[in-house]
Amino acid sequence: MTPPPSLKKMSIGSEIQQYCATSPSSTADPFKFWRENQNFPRLKSMAQKLLAVAATSAESERLFSIAGQICVPKRNRIGEGALEKYIFCNANIAALDI
Repeated sequence: MTPPPSLKKMSIGSEIQQYCATSPSSTADPFKFWRENQNFPRLKSMAQKLLAVAATSAESERLFSIAGQICVPKRNRIGEGALEKYIFCNANIAALDI
């Protein structure tokens, strides 16, 4: 099933805002929610990837590698929060399809 064309044109920011407005229950089954929900195609794609449990340590090693590339001597004053955001963005930029 593909979402209606109007939903495809929605920005990722709009998807996030609409998702937050739905206030899904914290006890709801996330697999069922994303299987049934077609309103957030980009978030659904990311959720499906995140909900798939990796059987190896490759992903954590990849994140350490990204952190090593970001945390260089010229950026020795970068705060923990900023570093976390850089790593998150770097690791997920492809999933955002922007």
